[in-house]
Amino acid sequence: MFEAAKQTAYATRDLLRLNSLLFSHLHFEEQDREFGEDPFPYGVSANAAAIRTAINRSVADGLLERPLQLEELFPAELLET
Repeated sequence: MFEAAKQTAYATRDLLRLNSLLFSHLHFEEQDREFGEDPFPYGVSANAAAIRTAINRSVADGLLERPLQLEELFPAELLET
């Protein structure tokens, strides 16, 4: 359901590229360059790099005593999502 909603939003985004908003296509092109064509991926595996970055920064800032593994944070059923 969430994926279907996201795809609907992306279809709307493609219409905006062709529509009347001046320079909106440049914003989307820059976003695509920086984050890829799907800047809002769903699932643990799709976000693993970002989660690990947050963990490492939390350790550096003293919020966590040690880096946690994804297996410590998420149930096994979600690790492959």
